[in-house]
Amino acid sequence: MKNIPWFYIGVGIDAFALLLALTNFFAMRNAGDGLAPAGRIAVVAIPLLLLALIGAAFWLRANGKIQLANILVWIPALPIAGVVVLWGGLALVFALFGK
Repeated sequence: MKNIPWFYIGVGIDAFALLLALTNFFAMRNAGDGLAPAGRIAVVAIPLLLLALIGAAFWLRANGKIQLANILVWIPALPIAGVVVLWGGLALVFALFGK
């Protein structure tokens, strides 16, 4: 049971990434001239993959495989969390010690 908060934290981070990917999808769907073919594929594929990953994680959790669900959720969430902590730390350092 102590893994469940970590699962929801990871799902929250993945949901944030999904929100950013969907925003990118809706912003770029009418601007097809500025994207390469690989960019057009990525704009569609990234939200779909994140939705599939979150859905698979909830399915695994419902079937009692919470450890595997945690691993699956944290594969994309850990780098995203690391970037947020790094940017937040740098912003804090520059705000406190910048001149």
